[in-house]
Amino acid sequence: MGLSKHSCDVWQCGGSVEVLPCARIAHIERAHKPYTEDLTSHVRRNALRVAEVWMDEFKSHVYMAWNVPIEVSCGSYRL
Repeated sequence: MGLSKHSCDVWQCGGSVEVLPCARIAHIERAHKPYTEDLTSHVRRNALRVAEVWMDEFKSHVYMAWNVPIEVSCGSYRL
């Protein structure tokens, strides 16, 4: 799931995200990561929070992507 805050901001403001094959994007990683190697639970929790706050009627798509029942709210969702 490639959901990020910036893509949601763009979408909410009526913009679009384009895929350009000639684009170059870089990411500089830390030499030492102070967090756990398995970020799946954190990413899922954040994706569900973003869905609840910003996605309105489309939030069900995020819940389906993470295989989480829609009745579970992210506020009470515990991993």
